[in-house]
Amino acid sequence: MTSTKTKNFLFIYSFIIIILFTSNYYFYNLYLKSQIKLDLLSEKDFNQIFQFGTFALLFLILFIIMITQYIYSKKVKSKDIEMQSRYELEVINSLFTHLQQFNNVKDISHYSLQFLQKLIGVQRAKFYIVDYVNEQLYLSGTFNIDIKEEEKTLEIYRGQIGESVAFQKVKYIQTKTYYKISIPLISNKKVIASIILYLNKDTQNYKLSDFHHNILNIITDFLQKELKNEENEKYFNLIDNYIITSTTNKDGKITYVSKAFQRIHGYREEELLGKSHNILRSPNIKDEVFKKMWNTIKKGQVWNSDIQNSKKNNTNCWLNTTIQPNMDYYNNIIGYTAIRVDITDKKAVEKLSITDSMTKVYNRRYFDEIFPQQLKLSKRLNQPIAFCMIDIDHFKQYNDTYGHQAGDLALMKVSQSIKQSLKREEDLIFRLGGEEFGFLCFTKNNQDAYKIATTIKNNIENTHIPHKNNSASEYITVSIGLYIYDFQQEQITAEEIYLKADTLLYKSKQNGRNQVSI
Repeated sequence: MTSTKTKNFLFIYSFIIIILFTSNYYFYNLYLKSQIKLDLLSEKDFNQIFQFGTFALLFLILFIIMITQYIYSKKVKSKDIEMQSRYELEVINSLFTHLQQFNNVKDISHYSLQFLQKLIGVQRAKFYIVDYVNEQLYLSGTFNIDIKEEEKTLEIYRGQIGESVAFQKVKYIQTKTYYKISIPLISNKKVIASIILYLNKDTQNYKLSDFHHNILNIITDFLQKELKNEENEKYFNLIDNYIITSTTNKDGKITYVSKAFQRIHGYREEELLGKSHNILRSPNIKDEVFKKMWNTIKKGQVWNSDIQNSKKNNTNCWLNTTIQPNMDYYNNIIGYTAIRVDITDKKAVEKLSITDSMTKVYNRRYFDEIFPQQLKLSKRLNQPIAFCMIDIDHFKQYNDTYGHQAGDLALMKVSQSIKQSLKREEDLIFRLGGEEFGFLCFTKNNQDAYKIATTIKNNIENTHIPHKNNSASEYITVSIGLYIYDFQQEQITAEEIYLKADTLLYKSKQNGRNQVSI
């Protein structure tokens, strides 16, 4: 409609100009003829001027027609270009809008082939995803092709499709019945997929235009994004299902927990989000551990340690925990991410290796390992530590009288009595060998330590385990050697402390047994 109006306007405008010039030429001739009558112009001069004017008028008319035609053709061409651009923009917008609806590679592949079929007139088509790791092309979409009869995988570097991928070039293959176009989809200078189009032999202009390549570039961008999303989703699902991880805000409130985290603790996600990790805190872990953790991560440093957590069913699990601060663009801490490894079984094995199998208290091996460490801790805490050696009185006679099975039972009862007497978590009890036990505990002063040792002695006798060959009582009793180490008063080794406690134990036996020597 607009083109017809433009054309009519141009011709009317040209016609008016021609009429004006013709009228002007006619009146000019009348003027010249009047000059002849007045003898101001000869007839010869008039004829020459008339001929020149006629030719000039014809030339001018022809020039006006040509200019009009040129302007019209430019207008038409510009209009065609505008219409073509508008059409291409509508096609691109349509493709973009539809591809946004898909969230997997398979759907993008199928729709892209359907779109190309409408745009180019494709008879059949295939869509392959490139996998460089296995050097394969994997079929992800088809149009008008029986998938059952189609190869679902192809080798990258073989055949015409492989060549197209390897050389990153569009390949046009002509057969007797159709044109075959193999198109590599390239992102960041790397082929990520290949489209194979089959067109009828009589298809006009089967060569791809710049517009077609723009369409392919849009498909490539969406495909690359979705391939990355699917790859990230696989890794995220793997992490979510098998890595015990969580994130918190800078105040320690939980913002994310993986499925593995939920599974090992027995809580659902909604029970944990917005809560503090204190909900999982085991009473067996000292406050000092968490103070050290917060001091470390608040400085922007990574913290790692073995932590015991409480599950929803009130059982415990051991987790090797690494916490890393999350920073914003200006290195301000905005939260924390923790990754944990379940070491419950490892801790159980470790505990077995340091536990006496009969009495279930720590064994001599662990005593030799932990004793020097506890002395260092005593110095760091600026607090004396008490080492107590305990020996069951006349235990050989007990075994001879009541039998070794009864003797084993007596050892278990004695160890249980010592456990019940030492109620603090940091107190450590050991079976040092045979009928000999020991314990380590931090103490305020000598009187406090002596009171604890005396309580242990009395509780064991009050267990009322009969021992008729005991010179100190009718029940099983113990002799105790107690040594309190204060690093501010002396500097001695763990071996020297052990010998001093052993000497005090011998003193208790010499003085009649069933007593504490300090």
